[in-house]
Amino acid sequence: MKKTILSAEESYSFADYFKLVVYVEDLLEYFGYAFRREKITLPQSTLALPRLADLKLRLEENLPYISMTSEAARREFLLAPVLMEVVHYTH
Repeated sequence: MKKTILSAEESYSFADYFKLVVYVEDLLEYFGYAFRREKITLPQSTLALPRLADLKLRLEENLPYISMTSEAARREFLLAPVLMEVVHYTH
């Protein structure tokens, strides 16, 4: 029998899962998954990435002016530009 972690009567947004007072392992088990920490080796590209230096410069130049105290700030300032570059190079 599964642990009662979520209520069938409630609807949960992605952000709601982070507000739950529950161990990550228990939440994963509830959905039939497990968590383990291990070192992995990811594939690396041999393609030239000419825009990478500009991205790094822009991030470093603006970092002193951005407060990184919220997840939204980190996501929008750091992750969004990187993801846009990934899209550029993969499509």
